[in-house]
Amino acid sequence: MSIKRNKCVALVKKAKSAKKRLITGYWDIVKQRKEIALTIDECVGMDKSAINNYYRETYGADQSGATKVIEMLEDEILYKKVSDILRSDEVICNPIELLVDKEKMSSLDERGRTSYVLKMSQKYRELCDRYYSENR
Repeated sequence: MSIKRNKCVALVKKAKSAKKRLITGYWDIVKQRKEIALTIDECVGMDKSAINNYYRETYGADQSGATKVIEMLEDEILYKKVSDILRSDEVICNPIELLVDKEKMSSLDERGRTSYVLKMSQKYRELCDRYYSENR
């Protein structure tokens, strides 16, 4: 009898959790984030099916999937900028300057700016490697 009771308790907990998600509008937020991701996706030129598959596979009862999608889209936007830089015939002395968010830079203190620039330079190198491996 206790095993059956444990199953019922677990089921009740899951039902309460689902009800809470419905009441708080969790799935509305997920839907809005997916629509934003698909809109950004069109601008960047990513395949919509990749976003749809990601949401289908990743989304459960936790919102961390949305953060991963946003990071993935930000990386794709940066990749587009890097590929434009590398395709350009111009000599660009400071490509990192073209990648950083100037508004974010102005809001950071000296240490934060240094950390942000180092992070962006690492990201630039990774995206350059990706560009060269895809365009061989």
